[in-house]
Amino acid sequence: VRLRAGSWEVPPIFTLIRRLGGVDEREMFRVFNMGIGMVLVIPAAQAGGALQAVPGARAIGEVVAWDGRAPRVELAAGSEQP
Repeated sequence: VRLRAGSWEVPPIFTLIRRLGGVDEREMFRVFNMGIGMVLVIPAAQAGGALQAVPGARAIGEVVAWDGRAPRVELAAGSEQP
């Protein structure tokens, strides 16, 4: 799974924990949901309809082929919505 950093709003509590605790970003994403909440995984062809049907819904990433070596969840730079 490739998640696009910045494609959802991270609640201020996580910024506070990171700053006051001296926790690096990678560890924050490993331990906490960082405000993502619930995730729906649907075919790309249905994304537009789902985004219109659910108020506040956002496309935050994509499912990609796993090569067996890279991390199974990747946090990619960029917040562009498809």
